[in-house]
Amino acid sequence: MKVLCLLGPTATGKSEKALDVAERFGGEIINADSMQVYRYLAIGTQVPPEEYQKRVPHHLYQYLNPDEQPDAMRWAQEASKIAREVYQKGKVPILVGGTFFWLRALLEGLDEIPSVPKEVRMALQKEMKEKGLDALFRRLCEVDEETVQRLHPTDTQRILRALEVYEATGTPISSYQKGNKKPVLEANFLKICLILDRQNLYERINERAKEMVSSGIVEEVQRCLDMGYSRDIRPLRSSSYVPVLRYLDKTISLDEMCHEIAKAHRHYAKRQITWLRKEKNLIFVQAYDKGQLFSEVERFLSSG
Repeated sequence: MKVLCLLGPTATGKSEKALDVAERFGGEIINADSMQVYRYLAIGTQVPPEEYQKRVPHHLYQYLNPDEQPDAMRWAQEASKIAREVYQKGKVPILVGGTFFWLRALLEGLDEIPSVPKEVRMALQKEMKEKGLDALFRRLCEVDEETVQRLHPTDTQRILRALEVYEATGTPISSYQKGNKKPVLEANFLKICLILDRQNLYERINERAKEMVSSGIVEEVQRCLDMGYSRDIRPLRSSSYVPVLRYLDKTISLDEMCHEIAKAHRHYAKRQITWLRKEKNLIFVQAYDKGQLFSEVERFLSSG
């Protein structure tokens, strides 16, 4: 069984290139982006447009409500099931996204971590509201230095996750991540990473921020709030949406909001690039070079 993984920093055109590959080689696309799983938030999370989804089957997009919590292992199990079904139809499973932790869960597996009581999670979320994320990060530094070295100080979700595991079990999450892991999906993977030089990447990120604004990201957030969802839900704490909330609060202008979205996405791209540099067995392809992309995929699919 052969599976294609299309990776790359934000704004490198992964959705578009995945569509090209799927149409050329007879594939179906499986989402591997933890933000594109949410309903009602397509603009800020850059869900592939409906036009793309009509041309080629797309799986695991927008299946959670905005206040639901995505889970890497649950996603990996579902993605594995869909990939097998796609393969059995004689088509190519194409995993696309920028949540590399999820892809690692699928390709390498995750160690089993005990479940955390809801009360522990709620208490930490309350503490974060009252004292701020910095206070939680400092506390994590005291109990799990190994995990802290892998985290960004603003990575809210992973800081909360690491602390809740420690609070619930008395054991650092890093200790659970040293056991024997098994891949969720046994397959032959081709991992292609789309790349751009920094100037072009940042220009595309800046343009994307403007497109989000013109496409109605402000209205998207307001609709979500009008539906009764809290502004503290995970997706609205992401880089696309925090500036929008500040704009709705009238603390920044529309231009400042657009600038902050672009700036946050540039920082996010930097973190993604750092991760990708450490990843093994990646084939790097220029994002604008469709010919090279097709050649790599064709070589992979035609090999024994």
